[in-house]
Amino acid sequence: MTKTISRYWFHLWRSFGHQARHLHSGASWPRYALAPLCVLILAVPGCKSTPPTPDREPERVEVRTLTADELRDRARRARQPDASRLYMQAARQYWSDEAPSRAAEMLNQLQPQYLSPELRFDYDYLRARLALERLNLEEASEALRQAIPASREQEAERLRLRADVYLARQQPAVAAEALMALSELRTRSDDDDRTDVLQALHDEIWQLMQRLPVEESAHRLRQARNTTVQGWWRLNSAYQQAFDRADLRAAFADWQRNHADHPAIQPAPGALQRLARMEDGPAQITVLLPLSGQLGSAGRAIRDGFLAGYYISGQGPQIRFLDTAGESVTALYEEALATGADLVVGPLDRSNLTSLNRSSFFPVPVLGLNYLAADDSPMPGLFQFSMAIEHEAEAIAQRLIRDEHYRVVLLQAGDDWSHRATRTFSDTFEALGGRVVETDFFASASDVTPRVGTALLVEASEARHAEISQLLGTEVEFLPRRRRDVDALVALVDSSQARALNPALAYHFAGDLPVYTSSQAMQNLSPSQLRELDDMLVSQIPWRVGNSLLREQIEEHLPDSRSGLDSLYAFGLDAYRIADRLPLLTGNGSRLSGATGTLHIDEQGRIQRELVWTQLQQGRLVRLER
Repeated sequence: MTKTISRYWFHLWRSFGHQARHLHSGASWPRYALAPLCVLILAVPGCKSTPPTPDREPERVEVRTLTADELRDRARRARQPDASRLYMQAARQYWSDEAPSRAAEMLNQLQPQYLSPELRFDYDYLRARLALERLNLEEASEALRQAIPASREQEAERLRLRADVYLARQQPAVAAEALMALSELRTRSDDDDRTDVLQALHDEIWQLMQRLPVEESAHRLRQARNTTVQGWWRLNSAYQQAFDRADLRAAFADWQRNHADHPAIQPAPGALQRLARMEDGPAQITVLLPLSGQLGSAGRAIRDGFLAGYYISGQGPQIRFLDTAGESVTALYEEALATGADLVVGPLDRSNLTSLNRSSFFPVPVLGLNYLAADDSPMPGLFQFSMAIEHEAEAIAQRLIRDEHYRVVLLQAGDDWSHRATRTFSDTFEALGGRVVETDFFASASDVTPRVGTALLVEASEARHAEISQLLGTEVEFLPRRRRDVDALVALVDSSQARALNPALAYHFAGDLPVYTSSQAMQNLSPSQLRELDDMLVSQIPWRVGNSLLREQIEEHLPDSRSGLDSLYAFGLDAYRIADRLPLLTGNGSRLSGATGTLHIDEQGRIQRELVWTQLQQGRLVRLER
């Protein structure tokens, strides 16, 4: 049968060749010429001969049901471009299976020039995800730039990736705008679960925007060209500038009237939905503060800041103050309940707060003005607000990572606050991928110059010079050098030690090393003394930075608020605003742009503060971009 077909095929081919020459000469193809071909087509299926075996498997293999290991094994046997395609699919599957190291191996095996546009996007997308997991932000950013989406769904993945990369780079405003674009993209889709997806997305956008200071929201609004983005920033600015709950409702209602077609209308962020349903604030607040005794000056400053908030609001609750000096804080709390308090603010002293926390449950919520010890669990209904130095330590660690300084020398003072800040900084910095290469300690300002030399290994350099000169029996030309394995210096020191730091760094050839420090370095320094700290980067409360109409008004009526206790006036003002909107802050990541920082409540009921960054220039604080 096979031989017969072969002979027939030979005669058929000769016939076609003759007809082809005939056609080339300009003649038309006669219909009868197709008859042999039709006969062949009908005849071949009836034959029982075995078809030849292909040299390799087909180019397109159904792989949807294969495991990552099976895809990898097929890729090893395949030729290009199938090998690269299969490696890419294996990498994607390993990533889905939470095996990032295996996914990275697959990416290293493939040749991206063989990938289709869709798979090339997957390649760059996965490279960025893997780099982000390793906290290699430069590599993640570069891969993000190369990831060109080939479909609507890939564009959504790219926007999500962009948000994650810029959030890791400590740039929440850029991350928020990526999610705004993603929201606009999702709004146009017909997915059945679109509402749930958009609700989660809008809540995330809201949380990111709430982290920003008022000035940055206003700046982003001025820079925005897209109307949807403009609407988001206008909403956030209105919310941040509202002083109390009544102002918030009025601002949101006004925004809704002017932005009826905006994606944030339906669904609105959860915090704004809660605001619309929320009842009025507490009718009576009792404040427990030390108004006399050792902590009396601090207590009175907080009281005056709290009252300033009350008078600015103009329609606040009834307020009663009880002096905790020499009194049982538990008895004072019972008195507050008996007189109808809806909320208790205070106490300030940690031991009093601890006693109150251990006494009983709280029929009405308590906003404590300190933090419990780490090993004390708060009772339900207890919230904790503090000016803890730990917030500044965390801010320094985060800023260093954002500025891409991963190796630092850490200098600390002998005070308790410095030890606590050092622990917090080290834990946070190392968790973010940084490394403290050297830690040194100052007992006093006179220790600064020699200890800086030791920490920067300048003394070791000088010792090597002396040893070489002695071995050679002659003086060798020598220029001392500081260590080159550090990117920055962190100084958790007091103001007297901080003043000695710049001269010490210049003496030890380290004047170019950036110095990050806390607000403690500026305590009680005059404007002329602050010049000695020039170029240092300082974490600060917003109250002390830039121009603020609210601060000017308070300083006009309360001249003492300009003193060294200014941070406590700001603390009291924020305590009033937290008390007013406490239910709004508990849940959905809502934040308050306060005088002491951008405030939010964590899962343990602690109010966390995000500070602003400044640099000292000519003795003045100049705010830095986020």
